[in-house]
Amino acid sequence: MLGRILKDARTEYGITQKGLGDMFHLSGSMISEVEQGRRRIPKDIKPRLARELDDPALYLTLAREATGGIGAPWLDRIDGHRVCCVMKFREEVIEALEMLEQVMPVLLRPEGREQVTTGELDTIKTTMVEIIEVVTASQNTVARLAKGYGFNLAQLWDEHQEKLIRSGYLDKKNKPSKAASK
Repeated sequence: MLGRILKDARTEYGITQKGLGDMFHLSGSMISEVEQGRRRIPKDIKPRLARELDDPALYLTLAREATGGIGAPWLDRIDGHRVCCVMKFREEVIEALEMLEQVMPVLLRPEGREQVTTGELDTIKTTMVEIIEVVTASQNTVARLAKGYGFNLAQLWDEHQEKLIRSGYLDKKNKPSKAASK
């Protein structure tokens, strides 16, 4: 899957296999083998590659690969039109909010897990799945809007991270170095 997405991004930006290889001190044949699924991109190149191509499908695919499949996948079999994405995101948010309303009384109780019934655990799990669906829909929506309107997705996330640091939600020392990824 990564190979196909890399090829799609490379060709969309009019970059040859050799040209992409040259950008990262790799051979064109290495890029060809990656695109065909026979080789892997070196780990140290992946962050630079993602930022250089700034391709939403590539970002999401690399993130899932790095975490062993945890995180939002690039939804390649949906109607990617911005309105369809926004409407799906809205639908998923509403479903998650409805589940949160159901589970909130359980979450507000002072007892711990040992006092939660099997049915309540099922409701908590269903709520978590709904939230995961919101994450998937939101990341795909943001990715498609960024691409469609010419926003740099990495820059948007960098700005968001700076806001989290300023708000006190994130410790600055935990911020990854952009220099390391360039």
